[in-house]
Amino acid sequence: PEKFRALVTVLELEGGDSTRKVTGRRRFEAGEGGVSVAGWNPASTVKLYSATAALLRLQSYGFTRRATVEFRRGRRVARTTVARLVRDALVASDNAAHDRLVQLAGFEGLHRSFLSPANGFARSAILGAYGARAWMRGGEAASLRDSPTILIREGGMRRTLEAETGVYQPPCGGSACTSLRDLSEAMARIVLGDQLPRATGDK
Repeated sequence: PEKFRALVTVLELEGGDSTRKVTGRRRFEAGEGGVSVAGWNPASTVKLYSATAALLRLQSYGFTRRATVEFRRGRRVARTTVARLVRDALVASDNAAHDRLVQLAGFEGLHRSFLSPANGFARSAILGAYGARAWMRGGEAASLRDSPTILIREGGMRRTLEAETGVYQPPCGGSACTSLRDLSEAMARIVLGDQLPRATGDK
């Protein structure tokens, strides 16, 4: 078809079954290729980004997916666990759970730290709420730039993330955008983990 695009990544591995390392990657692209963000809707694929970025932010504060989170906007309070948000967003593809994960990741942190060229994601952004009508009926804004006050608890630990409004301007518009290469990179990191070689500057 005229707008068809595809990306296939072939991994080169060395070592035994439990110690195999990725030593090289070859990409084969068709149609618009793997770098274009125009002309297609990534839909729920970007929920992988929101979940990963939120978990990484929590990890940096010493929390795990077992943490309880409260989203506070005025008198409205939504309480849940991080594990449930991740499960609902990725397994059930729940839009509200995804939107909460974007808030938890923080708009600025999501785009400047996680979805950044330095981190291997040059053409991705999450801007607008998924399921916007229902989201706005709950008192939230259509733009995911606005995060409410968030209270995180786990065991004896407690941390408050103040409400914020992101100002970063991603390189694309719409509710969300990404490229096949960015998605391929995300899947490789999640599935292969330590089998991937560390980039220069990685800790």
